[in-house]
Amino acid sequence: MKNSLATGVRVKAFGEIKRGRYMAEIHHPEYQIIRNNQPLALAETLTPIYSATEGLKQASLRKMTEQALAVLQNVKLPNSCLNNTTRINIA
Repeated sequence: MKNSLATGVRVKAFGEIKRGRYMAEIHHPEYQIIRNNQPLALAETLTPIYSATEGLKQASLRKMTEQALAVLQNVKLPNSCLNNTTRINIA
């Protein structure tokens, strides 16, 4: 990480911001290196941040969510599930 964050390297970062002794600090940041001064690509939607188990990064959680949704696109639901009044209780 130290070598990839040399002076002058542009990054896109997010994480939990906390008050440090002298200034704000980002704890356990996740980041992407911006290569060749490429403009930042804006996402078409907001990116949610989920509560996660320690060690499970947001990027991994988003990737698993995308994979699960892709699998569900191929699942044929019974007509009873497609009725707008049907409710599924998850407890």
